[in-house]
Amino acid sequence: MQPNGNRESPLLPGELADHEQADPILCPQCGSASSAGRKFCSRCGTGLWDACFGCGESVSSSEKFCGACGVNLTAGLDERVAQVERNLLEARRLELECQYEQAIALLEPITRMSHSRLADHARQARERAARLRASWKEGRATAEAALEEARTRMASSDYEAAARILQEVPPPLRTEAVETDLAAANEKVEEIALLSDWLRDAVASKQTNRLLETVNRLLELQPNHARALHIAQQLRNRLYRTAAERLARYQCDEAVGLLDRIPPAAETPEVVKLREQAVEQAWLNWDLRTAPFVDKALLSAAARLRKRALDDPKLSKLLEQLERSEERRGGEECRSRVPPYP
Repeated sequence: MQPNGNRESPLLPGELADHEQADPILCPQCGSASSAGRKFCSRCGTGLWDACFGCGESVSSSEKFCGACGVNLTAGLDERVAQVERNLLEARRLELECQYEQAIALLEPITRMSHSRLADHARQARERAARLRASWKEGRATAEAALEEARTRMASSDYEAAARILQEVPPPLRTEAVETDLAAANEKVEEIALLSDWLRDAVASKQTNRLLETVNRLLELQPNHARALHIAQQLRNRLYRTAAERLARYQCDEAVGLLDRIPPAAETPEVVKLREQAVEQAWLNWDLRTAPFVDKALLSAAARLRKRALDDPKLSKLLEQLERSEERRGGEECRSRVPPYP
């Protein structure tokens, strides 16, 4: 047992014989012998008592086994020191891999060790643990900033840049959101590459099947895709001309269908205007075909339709018939049926 005071306590005459018979304590630093009542070496000042690394009980430097837990204080301590040094090296490896949480968990037990031979190791562990916590906090902040930047790039359809930014986040620091967005960005990059290869081969072989579908999907993923945009513009010009021809022949529904096939990324104000004209004319035609009786609303629709198709003889004839019906009813409610209009 360790004495209670920092200095030797005076011994009673009856205790003197037992005290003098106690084994002296050898200093672990200079090897000098000190009486059992000493706490420090009288020659070099080194502590003569230490905490058992197994149970924490105080033991003298001369003891080979702990009287409280029985651990081998010499061989066991050597092994404990070796294990601590291995753990410090492993913590360093984990730090280099940005596995901060695992490294801190490895260092925490070392920081609490109080044995004199492990004091320097404990100090190193505390310093490293503090540095690791700071690095861990900084790494999480960097990962969040990378996620925000990657989402900005994805919003502008730059999936390659987004994937590259998220890939640079060390795996141990990737949150679920980072992993999810990285997978999504890589998926988009792969899809764009596959569609681009297919489009190149389709153009080379003059394959038109699925061409419009592929162009639309590519422009949806990447609005500035050069090849897809070029093909979309060619398709737009062709479909626009054909739709204008159909509309000139009063084939309104066909014209609307052709204009709806134009890729949205290649639309122009002219396309929008022609579609509006075709849709309105198609609705006016539908009104004339389906209205059971002549009324003012129908006459107004017929007049608007005539402005768009003055050279349609069938329409002109129908309008004349409707106007005569209006004259005959003389402002009264008309129940005459609408003449057929093919």
